[in-house]
Amino acid sequence: MQIGILPPELRSIEQLFAGDTRFSVPKYQRNFAWGPDEIEELWEDLVAAMQRQGEYFLGTLVLQRKDGETHEIIDGQQRLACIAMIFSAIRNVYLASRDDRASQLELAFLGSKDFAREAILTPKLVLNKINNETFVQNVLTSRDLKDIEELLRQKTLHQSNRLLLIAYRYFLGVVTTEAANRGTRADEFLVPLINTLRSQLKLITIPVTSDEDANLFFESLNARGRELAISDLVKNRLYFEAGDQVDRAEQLWDQMESDLGRRPIPEFIRHYWIAKKAPSSSPMVREKHLYRMIAQAISGDKVAALALIQDIRESATDYAKISDFALWPDDPAYDEGFSDAIADLRLFRVTQTNPLLLNTIQRFASPSEVAKTFRIVANFCYRYFIIGNQSPGNLERVSADIARQIRDGTYTSASGIADALRAVNPDPTFRSDFTLAIFTRARSRIARYTLSKVSDHLAHASGQAGAELVANTNPRQVTLEHILPRDLRDPWPKAFSSGLNPADFVYRIGNLTLLTAKVNREAADKSFSDKKQIALMPSQLPLNLDLKALDKWGEKEIEERQDRLAKRAIEVWRL
Repeated sequence: MQIGILPPELRSIEQLFAGDTRFSVPKYQRNFAWGPDEIEELWEDLVAAMQRQGEYFLGTLVLQRKDGETHEIIDGQQRLACIAMIFSAIRNVYLASRDDRASQLELAFLGSKDFAREAILTPKLVLNKINNETFVQNVLTSRDLKDIEELLRQKTLHQSNRLLLIAYRYFLGVVTTEAANRGTRADEFLVPLINTLRSQLKLITIPVTSDEDANLFFESLNARGRELAISDLVKNRLYFEAGDQVDRAEQLWDQMESDLGRRPIPEFIRHYWIAKKAPSSSPMVREKHLYRMIAQAISGDKVAALALIQDIRESATDYAKISDFALWPDDPAYDEGFSDAIADLRLFRVTQTNPLLLNTIQRFASPSEVAKTFRIVANFCYRYFIIGNQSPGNLERVSADIARQIRDGTYTSASGIADALRAVNPDPTFRSDFTLAIFTRARSRIARYTLSKVSDHLAHASGQAGAELVANTNPRQVTLEHILPRDLRDPWPKAFSSGLNPADFVYRIGNLTLLTAKVNREAADKSFSDKKQIALMPSQLPLNLDLKALDKWGEKEIEERQDRLAKRAIEVWRL
């Protein structure tokens, strides 16, 4: 990629910040993102350079000159922000001792003030909209450690600002501690540190000559392996194509981020593209190809760029609803069963069906059809992904194909979706998979869910449903019981045929049931006859009724019970 740049220069921090030079982070740049590893590495390298009295090369700084002495930072904002934090931490030490050098550091490296009594600092470094207020109010104004700790306890603090304050807390801590440990000889540490920062720390500055060159350089960072999220690249491109409407684009992007909350933006954008834009020839969209697809769709077209970001923003609201029942409007269709479907999808930890569900929300006419589809999709995920052990890629491939057909108008109701999913996972396949299902310790929550659903279904089918007959979902009160215990002591192995390993049956769903926690502890590893009298006979759960007539527990009993459960599973997780 040919990019218009001026010759690079090797410059010190003092040269970089000389005079009235100002630096700002453009709107499309990502938020502050450095964590403890990067912060500590920077500090350790800086101290090592100070001790050896040598230069420290900090890397490259890509800049685009704007008005006068103002430069936009295309790459390098994390490093400059951290350098400013260290200068601020040193200034804190000088302020505490009423040392005039505090104002010298501020004027040279942090910002300037006019001569009014209540003058406000004009920063040399301005971060983006998310980070700048936190940076100015806490770093540039030299808050102390106590104030920073208090701010970090706020649960509503933006994650990027939390990282920024954690970084500042670290630099405040190490600088203050080193100075305090030396007492009156603090300058033996502070002065060499300042001199290393101002003159020995070097960067290669690379000036780019235009907005287009800045945009191309930003994109090329990702091509060269830099850690830029796909959302950073997409945001950059949308802002660039928006032209004089960039403020509107920024507003829509911020609204999208707010609606998504903690949901990953790159995953949302990929799912959005699968749902709304992917062609029939390639319904699957890999993240590494996503930016190129979006760039091709909006290149040189401001109207298309603004229309896309508007639709992305509106879709984010619907996307958030997929995993949060509280966001849905009041409607009889969105009842407890619908809430359970959303909860099931969260339990299964599947997001691969989100493109299908997003199109369902936006395309299906009635709330009842939307609610039915959520239940059908949740049941399919259990059958195909949880019991069938299909890969996430296969699940997403199925979802992408149906999402496209919803978009094309092929499917307009829940029944059509059910037919399509039943073709992928018919009842005989599900029953066969269920007869072999194993739930190890790592899947104990799914095992509890499975047994609770079957037991509740049996209770309702019998017409005897009541509070005492419905499986309690509180794991502290009702626990998962391995009838054949994990500790295979005598006489348990004697119930199994010669040549079989009883351990192969311990985690079969046919060997699992639900018992109250107290009874489970009492039964523990006792023999089957003792366990039957202590735990199974008193149980009121329909799930345990068939166990009461048995006199032994071996491979035959486990397999027969698992087959009975498989038959009921088709009724519970029907499509």
